[in-house]
Amino acid sequence: MTAPGETGSALRRWSLGLLSLAGSVSYQVIVLAPLAMVMCLNALWFNLPWAWWLTGLTLLGAWWLMQGGEAPAGTLVGRDQAPAFWDRLDALADRMRAPRVARVVLTHEPGAAAIAHQDAWLPWRHHHTLALGVPLLASLPADEMEAVIAHELAHLSRHFGPAGHWLYRSRLGWTQLLQGADDDIVWYRLAAGFARRFVPLFERHSASEAVRCEYEADALSARVTSPEQLARGLARLAAARAGERTCFGDGPLPLDPLGDSMPQLSRAMAPAVLMQALREDDAWHALQDPLEATHPPVSERLRALGVQGGMLVVPGVGQAAGPAWWGDAWGDCLGAENALWRARHARAWRHEAAWRDACARQVDGAAGEQALECALALDRCPMPPQDADAPTGQPPLAAFWTGVAWLPHDPLRAQRWLESSIRDCVALAAPARRRLVELQSPAFDDATRQRQQGLLSVALQRRDAARERSESLGLAAGRPVCAEPWRLVPLAQALAADEPVLQAAWVEHDVTLPSGRRYAVVTLCLQIAIDGGAPERGVGEAYAALLARVITPARVGHVRTWWSTESWPEALAAEGVALKSASTVDCGLHPGLRNSAG
Repeated sequence: MTAPGETGSALRRWSLGLLSLAGSVSYQVIVLAPLAMVMCLNALWFNLPWAWWLTGLTLLGAWWLMQGGEAPAGTLVGRDQAPAFWDRLDALADRMRAPRVARVVLTHEPGAAAIAHQDAWLPWRHHHTLALGVPLLASLPADEMEAVIAHELAHLSRHFGPAGHWLYRSRLGWTQLLQGADDDIVWYRLAAGFARRFVPLFERHSASEAVRCEYEADALSARVTSPEQLARGLARLAAARAGERTCFGDGPLPLDPLGDSMPQLSRAMAPAVLMQALREDDAWHALQDPLEATHPPVSERLRALGVQGGMLVVPGVGQAAGPAWWGDAWGDCLGAENALWRARHARAWRHEAAWRDACARQVDGAAGEQALECALALDRCPMPPQDADAPTGQPPLAAFWTGVAWLPHDPLRAQRWLESSIRDCVALAAPARRRLVELQSPAFDDATRQRQQGLLSVALQRRDAARERSESLGLAAGRPVCAEPWRLVPLAQALAADEPVLQAAWVEHDVTLPSGRRYAVVTLCLQIAIDGGAPERGVGEAYAALLARVITPARVGHVRTWWSTESWPEALAAEGVALKSASTVDCGLHPGLRNSAG
């Protein structure tokens, strides 16, 4: 006999599933409406049977393609690679009355997830994928990792029904529609305006259900494993969030970035350390938006499991789950994943390391805004000046970095400094608004956050308009960039060591928008080699991040790329500053840069 509470929970979940299904269908109707209108007008114009058949088949095909879901990215784990792991996983799914997982992928994130996604061509078929983070497999013991996996499999079990799948699809669809609010199509802008009112209403109904699902998944995992196993795994994850991690760009590129990224996962924790980690986890959750919070604090999850945090014993890890389940193959598996991580992040790591090194050499002799900028880049969190409460008479960059330094200490004072920097330099609006939006602080209410989010969207649009205006002016209309030599050193070092970059130069444009706002736009031009017919990936993105550091937030950065099969613009030789050429690396650099780089 079903308990009344279980019946109410099931009805609530099914009603939420129907609401999510309706939201997903309405999103698809909004997306397909412009295409349907155009096709129907064409059919009316010809008014022939074949035109109507073509319209119907086109709309059916477009709707069909929208039903499929993308499988999670990661390295596939075959059954022959880890048979012991697969046997344990299948047995665990059978005990939980959950469908067996068809795919297991390894990711580089410190987490785990079970995803149900539709087939790309047969949308009535669902596939189940388990994504496991290599840092967890390399650190958690096998019994705790099994409890974490059981929690994820619980979301796929019959106990939860189809609500979770449609909830995810509806959230994803409406989020994509919101991101298209600045689309040139008027219909999509109107639909995005409706989405801004619908999404908060939908999230108010779905957020509490998502949290409830986490508690129920914990309970099911504890029944098939044990409450203590799951509690220890959750406690380690809470401590890892609060503890130190490998600082990106600090020192040489690590050989074992995934295994060493979160050392707290494998350490023994004394009760005092555990309680401190739980308090920090509570504080972190308290700052999250309630409409977006899908996981409750770990301390509350432990209480729901009947485990007292102060009495929980968390020993050190002897053998992690990865070596226990993969056996001798784990070393090769971890080495391959580390190699993938290094290949993906090597360029960005070198750039960050070069910038940190330049800041470390500069910070001791710098003063004012440069000292703050360098200290913040080195994660030293300096205490800002105490003698000035109101940002009066300060240069824009000095006010900006002072505001950034104040953010973790006094958000309201930081806001005053950042607003002052924006008044004196409009280019600082986007980086200043972004920091205010990303800051999770009880000092800012919902109205303040929404206002800052709206102002950030406007600032980003203006920066994009400045970049477009700069491109329309052409490279010949630019002028050489004036920058301090120490700032150019990391960029010169990165270009010198980057073989795929054959030539590099930059120019600066002074851009005035129709509104009268003025921006300085720096364009970094790169010529990239094509090796074996395939262009090098990720070069432009990595240099855009480094360029933003070099030119300071007071300028707008922009990267343009040419492949080696394209001609290098002659205007760059006449108007730009050459940072790298086919014959020499330091041609045309500012005076004193060669000595600084040497």
